[in-house]
Amino acid sequence: MTASGQFQLGPEAVRSTVGNVGGIIMQTMTALLDLEKMIVAPTSFATIGSAVASANTSMQAQQVVALRSLLNLLQKVADDVKKVAPPHDFTSWLDASSSNQASLGVIGVYSGAARGFTDVPGGIHNGDLVAITPGSGTSDTMIGIIGNSNQLYNNGLLQPQFGDVATLRVYRPV
Repeated sequence: MTASGQFQLGPEAVRSTVGNVGGIIMQTMTALLDLEKMIVAPTSFATIGSAVASANTSMQAQQVVALRSLLNLLQKVADDVKKVAPPHDFTSWLDASSSNQASLGVIGVYSGAARGFTDVPGGIHNGDLVAITPGSGTSDTMIGIIGNSNQLYNNGLLQPQFGDVATLRVYRPV
């Protein structure tokens, strides 16, 4: 903040903030997906009773709600920061150096032309960070995290637009 009360915003600071928040979002999304899959069969509690089984189910549901709330907050922060730094700048920063990817805990696994997610050799995985720059009609880059059923999320479910052929970048958590 300057003496006159104004903020000075440097592009590197914005990229760093977006990168840090993006990394936290990916880790939160991975934890949430793992937690949602962790269901203990009620029969596992047979020796100690149904009350414990019920408490376990309730506790898991509360943890999922808490992680979803955290994820929503982080996505809002990322969205607010992205308003001052376009998504294309973020992907350019990621592609500029492997150390930038390492600082987020990701590694680039695909960058190239694609008509859809099925064009990625080996496929996409839950928790992958994906950037799509449509090939025709617009140059707006869309960034999101892959969730269940290969759906793309960023502040909610996204409908990726590949156009004829898009530039697709995929970064995988390491």
